[in-house]
Amino acid sequence: MKKYMTGIFAMIIATALAFATSAFKNASPKHATDLFWVLKSGTIASTNPADYQQGTDNCGQEIHFCGFYAPDDGTGRPVITSGSKLQSDLSNLSMDNNTAYNSSGDISFKDQE
Repeated sequence: MKKYMTGIFAMIIATALAFATSAFKNASPKHATDLFWVLKSGTIASTNPADYQQGTDNCGQEIHFCGFYAPDDGTGRPVITSGSKLQSDLSNLSMDNNTAYNSSGDISFKDQE
């Protein structure tokens, strides 16, 4: 019985490892094709794509809004889909940019002393 249980346990582990390896190989980075967008000078966080320009994510992971990842809409502006988590995060940030809203996982923050 002990050999039988050991065999079943070994098969479960082998199956779990095979599944995890397969999932890892097929996963792509979340932002592999998205661009990073930063606020244009003189603007505040908003849901208006015209308020952003392409930039570099050299943010830490602190408290103040730095920018976000999104695809280009083809006109040099970020795609901010109505009703998306990104739009919700940006809307919340426009009202309170000192709180790290990031339910979308696309927002970056930096420490602004």
